[in-house]
Amino acid sequence: MGEVHRRAPTGDELSHVARLAVRLLGAELAVVTDRAASGAPSVLGRAGGTDAALAAAASRAAEVVDGREPLVLDDRAGSYAGWPVRDEQGRVVGVLGVVGAPGRAWDGTDTAALADLARAASAEIRLRLADAVLAATDVGLAVYDDAGRLVLANERARWLADAAGDDLGAVWPAEPDPEPQAEHTGADALRWVGPAGDRRAVLSATAGIVGPGGEPHVVVGRSDVTPLARALEVEERFAATVSHELRTPLTAILGYLELLVGQIADGAADDPAAAAQAAVAARVERAALTLQARVADLLDGAARRRALDLRRTDLGDLLRRVVDSFVPAAAAAGLTLTVEPATHPATHPATHQAAAPVVGRVDGPRVEQAVENLVANSLKYTPAGGRVDVRLRTEGDRVVLEVADTGVGMTAAEVELAFQQYWRSADARAGGREGAGLGLPLVRQIATEHRGHVRLRSTPGGGTVATLSLPREPDQEHTASGSSPTSPRNTAATREV
Repeated sequence: MGEVHRRAPTGDELSHVARLAVRLLGAELAVVTDRAASGAPSVLGRAGGTDAALAAAASRAAEVVDGREPLVLDDRAGSYAGWPVRDEQGRVVGVLGVVGAPGRAWDGTDTAALADLARAASAEIRLRLADAVLAATDVGLAVYDDAGRLVLANERARWLADAAGDDLGAVWPAEPDPEPQAEHTGADALRWVGPAGDRRAVLSATAGIVGPGGEPHVVVGRSDVTPLARALEVEERFAATVSHELRTPLTAILGYLELLVGQIADGAADDPAAAAQAAVAARVERAALTLQARVADLLDGAARRRALDLRRTDLGDLLRRVVDSFVPAAAAAGLTLTVEPATHPATHPATHQAAAPVVGRVDGPRVEQAVENLVANSLKYTPAGGRVDVRLRTEGDRVVLEVADTGVGMTAAEVELAFQQYWRSADARAGGREGAGLGLPLVRQIATEHRGHVRLRSTPGGGTVATLSLPREPDQEHTASGSSPTSPRNTAATREV
């Protein structure tokens, strides 16, 4: 945020209010002063009187500010009436004071008029503050009436209209929605405007408002988002380039895998060793097909645009498939990888439990992709000898998939940044760990698509717990089995998105 400078008052901003006070009250001097933070108050408007009278009025104004109440004096040396000027919160921001001839008495009509003028000065100050805010903001704002006529616009709106080659008075259609509502908000629209070599990305949005008299108006807001738009273009080009470079070798890998699986399968019926090899080859082929689908998503942007394919899915079986695919990598890294409650007995006999299936209506491949990213992260950041536990439970009308590790953990600041695209922790960069910083943002996207959320709880040196919470299958019975109380959070950094 840039430095804010206070503009020195010119002394005539509210002179019209002072002149009106002189005429209405027959005063010799009327003056509007602000509430000084230090030193003498500044004059915002003055009419009539001598400099000596002005100095005396300024001194009386300080008494009004200190007392926060009107001050009326009537004596032979001179008469004074001062009224506080308040803001919307009732705070005193200035004083409207009048000085009369010696012996001048101020009656109820005089003080009522002074109070009205003080309120007018207050409204004028708020209007000038609003004008200053509109002039300082980076957002272009223009207001149109229900006939499409321009009512108000700040300088930023005029600048952006000129950059776009638009007539600001004709930005809103001549025949807008006949019944615009205050809660109506138009969809954002992004346009590239300006001459070649100096093009700007301008984001526009509209909203309906109701004027003081109940008449409908439309506000058009415009923002220059060129840096953000260019960053998104770079990101999209990067994703397209990387995915294109991956697609060609993947196609070749899948072709050879298909031949290999076919050859092994021919002899698997009579040869136990060949049968085991066929099972391994099938897993490799399935992983390669999954990778091919992910690359296709990157290449055409479908991961962001396509609708979910919601189906009844056994989430325990989904977790088992994910964990089975990571067993070799975990073993090679010297890590213990477990899944509960639905565990494959041949792979994890020590942790096998019989449990009723937990079924949810989800997009299975997308949820599987999210869990894969969470497990991969835990394996990557857990030193040899550690463990990664994948758990599934129900909590009321939700299913909770949890991945907990005994890894290096994160600081509170790192947890706050973990869901930003391309962000990687200092430990990841220093340790040379592979990754592009896209895994957790993708998990968050998948959770949001399912109307769920993902939470990270982590302590430096104490590991990380990632929790993915999704709505349950609507017709699934609500049971308390498998539920567990919330873990203590007083020593760990937590973020939920």
